[in-house]
Amino acid sequence: MATLNPEILLAAHKDGLISKKLSKRELLYLNSSLLTANAIYWAIAASSDGLDSDQLTHRTGIAKNTLFQYLRWLKSQGLIAKISKDGVKGVYVLLPDTVA
Repeated sequence: MATLNPEILLAAHKDGLISKKLSKRELLYLNSSLLTANAIYWAIAASSDGLDSDQLTHRTGIAKNTLFQYLRWLKSQGLIAKISKDGVKGVYVLLPDTVA
């Protein structure tokens, strides 16, 4: 299980490492908080219609409680939004100015 580390995530976001496709070399040195945040971000980015929490859990393999912590953090940083789409509440999408 990944543990949310807000300090590391804030520093990584400031350094432009959130929402960035990382090279194999960069992956060797990075913290699990950053890798988990990026896994969720890129799963959402890969979907043209957004994903709900069940779909994100299925695609990333991240436990729901952990997933919700990261979704809240990504949302608080202005990287994603939670919307209602086609009658489905709680669909997560990237905000337009964050798409890498």
